[in-house]
Amino acid sequence: MIETSKYVRKPFTVEGIQVSEENLEQVADWCGGHVRTQTTMSDGAKRYVKVNVRQPKTNRQTKAYVGDWILLSDGGYKVYTQSAFEKSFQPEEAPNV
Repeated sequence: MIETSKYVRKPFTVEGIQVSEENLEQVADWCGGHVRTQTTMSDGAKRYVKVNVRQPKTNRQTKAYVGDWILLSDGGYKVYTQSAFEKSFQPEEAPNV
């Protein structure tokens, strides 16, 4: 009979910031993005940060709206919705001294 082992995916650390109405311009500067406005019939005008994401799967992954998170890792910038962020990340714990 073969014997299996258990493995844990190594965590990795990212820098991140949540986009708000108050910090749109500063976040765009931080990530090298641009503030844009999208107008829709149902929502009216919504501002967002257009982020240079490496190999996005959809156009939405390049747009950080208010409430979304922009994360920076070794692979570059990524955009996460609030719910996706909460499922994938938790604050880094301070080291015990």
